[in-house]
Amino acid sequence: MKKIQVSNFKFQILFLAVCSLVACQRTKENPIRINQVGFAPLQEKTATIDVDSLNAAPCEVVIVNAAGDTAWSGVATETMVNPVSGKFRQIVDFSDLQALGEYQIILNNQSTQRFQIAEHPYRELTRKALRAFYYQRASMAIEEPYAEGYARKVGHPDNHVLVHASAATDERPAGTVISSPGGWYDAGDS
Repeated sequence: MKKIQVSNFKFQILFLAVCSLVACQRTKENPIRINQVGFAPLQEKTATIDVDSLNAAPCEVVIVNAAGDTAWSGVATETMVNPVSGKFRQIVDFSDLQALGEYQIILNNQSTQRFQIAEHPYRELTRKALRAFYYQRASMAIEEPYAEGYARKVGHPDNHVLVHASAATDERPAGTVISSPGGWYDAGDS
């Protein structure tokens, strides 16, 4: 059996060439970070890609529509260090993609992330966030149709509250009865 020897220099060149081909691939988890709620058509649209170093080759990205057709393709335009995590990131700006629809961003034909472009992408998120305040109301019933399946009777009316010694004053001694309805369970005021 003949032994093959490769000079150290040739091996280093081969190793660097292979590394540059996979520089923006990560196997631990999906390296694509994108707004998963969605984007409005004229909104700035960017994704960040986790990379291994500031010297990583620019990542190539393809965005396909629901039919699988290429809607956008390009490369990362900037490499930076995230000031909070200290991780290396590449920025992909695809703001010129404005057509409404469902999309998938694809990195190196393996890592993917779905997103949408819609006229009002945050409408449902906003509705649900505001709905949370209604669900957490103290001293009032939560009723249909607004409860959307989470109706309940009045809880903690707090109209007959005894002042605790730790909150007592000369004008309002411990044991004084006060009425203190309202507020939200999460706010620490009920």
